[in-house]
Amino acid sequence: MENTNHQSAIRKALPWAAIVIIPALLAVANYVFWASLHQSMWKTDTWFHLMRLFDLQQTTSAGQVPALVNANSFLNIGQAFNGMYPTYSLWPLVALFHGLGAMHQWLAVQSAILYLASSLTAVYLFLLTRHTSFSLIMSIASVWTPAWLDYTMNGSLGMMWGTAMLPAVLVACYLVLTDTHYAPIIHEGGENG
Repeated sequence: MENTNHQSAIRKALPWAAIVIIPALLAVANYVFWASLHQSMWKTDTWFHLMRLFDLQQTTSAGQVPALVNANSFLNIGQAFNGMYPTYSLWPLVALFHGLGAMHQWLAVQSAILYLASSLTAVYLFLLTRHTSFSLIMSIASVWTPAWLDYTMNGSLGMMWGTAMLPAVLVACYLVLTDTHYAPIIHEGGENG
């Protein structure tokens, strides 16, 4: 009886382990792949974000809160694009990978966003369907797209965040559309619209 309970516990934990481990392995593979290319395929935005990472590292190391203007960007002229690229969305990831050099830190930030997107999508889909393999395949197919490759090559951090959030937005829309509490609002809007 005890062995059966142990096997049952393993069966229940296995999908969750797969949902955590497989996206982690893919994120590590992403990191290793891009690190092996060094800088050969990177374009303009990557260098911009590397300057932002450097500036955030400098302020964090000095025990300061990041300023509105990144002083080290654009050949130490500075830039004030933090409204477009909010510093505080990047700061936790910079702190997490603080010990790495700038290039490896940038790759680690990309891989962390990719891991969050893949694993959260797999979790959402698993909670909806209870099918592990379907959840993993769909999370990989919805996040690891040719567009993601383009964002990585161009260093488009905002597009990476957008790609990471899109599956969650789609699941939220599905949940709202299938929840009976919202049916009167949805049907009334359809008749008047």
